[in-house]
Amino acid sequence: MLTIQQKAQCVLWYHELKSPTAVQRKFRSEFGENPPHTNSIKRWFKKFMETGRTLGAKLSIALTYREQQIEHMLKSINSMKKQILEIWLLLKLLQIF
Repeated sequence: MLTIQQKAQCVLWYHELKSPTAVQRKFRSEFGENPPHTNSIKRWFKKFMETGRTLGAKLSIALTYREQQIEHMLKSINSMKKQILEIWLLLKLLQIF
C-alpha cells in the first residue's frame, strides 16, 4: 500500500512529466517498489486538481482533527511552561526577601 507521501509524489511527477508511464518508471527507480497503475495516477492527479488533495474526505477530516488535537496540546504545554516559569520566578522572589 502506498504512503500519502508516495501518492503526493506521483501527482507532482505527473504534473512535471505529463505521462503516467514516466511516473511509473520514476516511482520504480525512486522507491524500488511496484508502481501504482496508470489509471490511479491519473485519478489522483484529477482529484488533486479538482479538490486540492489526494486523500479521501474521511481521511482528510481525520488528519485535520489530529492536527487540531496536536495544536491544542502544544498550546496547553506552552501555557504550562508559562505557569511554571511564573511560579519559579515567584519562588525566587520569595527567597530574596
